Amino acid sequence: MSNIAILLLAAGASRRMGQAKQLMAWQDTSLVEHQIKTLLPTGASIHIVLGAYAEKIRPLISDFSVTIYENPHWEKGMGTSLAFGVQHILKNTTNTAGILIALVDQPLLKTSHFKTLIDTFTPNQRQIICSTSDKGWSGPPIIFDRCYFEELMKQEGDHGAKNVTKKHKKAITFLTLGSVLEDVDTPQAFAKAITRQF
Repeated sequence: MSNIAILLLAAGASRRMGQAKQLMAWQDTSLVEHQIKTLLPTGASIHIVLGAYAEKIRPLISDFSVTIYENPHWEKGMGTSLAFGVQHILKNTTNTAGILIALVDQPLLKTSHFKTLIDTFTPNQRQIICSTSDKGWSGPPIIFDRCYFEELMKQEGDHGAKNVTKKHKKAITFLTLGSVLEDVDTPQAFAKAITRQF
């Protein structure tokens, strides 16, 4: 397996949901614990960025084999958590060939989806491996080659890595993962996802 680090972003305030999305119940556990359990079998190192509700989330995940970072500027948007996470991964790992960015609110994704992304990635080829849905939506989970790390560390605001993908469109390889990419930003979306989990 390529030397991939997984960056799980779980710092948001979940304003559209109206409650801490990370802590919502999913398959007899919380959403954040479920996502970690899905990622662990990939064998990649897992790094999670917390922000809002960190004091409630940290005790739930402290026993997992993950590295936890707390972004003090999480309120400034996902871009700051992305940049913060990449910076700390580079401080705490060596020879990282690529970073897979995952979100806490895509619970329908299976371990096999993440393994497919990782297996598609070839180090030192300037690749961006991007997921796409049946409806044409594209985004995380997404892998960036190390040549993009400097740009990722400059991201800010609510756009995540969109500025980087727009700039390097020709480097992107799209993998269709179907409708499982749907995130759960609202109570309605969460209820819909629950009916599809089995």
